[in-house]
Amino acid sequence: MRQQVIAAALDRFYPKVLADPKLSWFFAGVDIDKLKIRIGAFFTMATGGPGGYAGPVLREVHARLAAKGLNDDVFDSSRASCKSRARRIATWLRSWHSYAALVTKC
Repeated sequence: MRQQVIAAALDRFYPKVLADPKLSWFFAGVDIDKLKIRIGAFFTMATGGPGGYAGPVLREVHARLAAKGLNDDVFDSSRASCKSRARRIATWLRSWHSYAALVTKC
């Protein structure tokens, strides 16, 4: 279920990113469906779910983006949307962990 929530958040997030002229050009030529799978695997692993992320280290990815012009101004353009999605995912995961703990005690 965790993976489905993360996938749904990414399905909502990337259209907003791709519609933002400050951000969309970073993704020119990128297969967004493959990216969502890789990022989804990363977030699943990062939130304590089953492993499976085999992509590049985030520092390397962001270094390449910084070379293309990613900076604080560009990052701030997407931060509000990211925060909102991250809060929703975190809230769901807290609920999911509570439910999972309850079920395993039964």
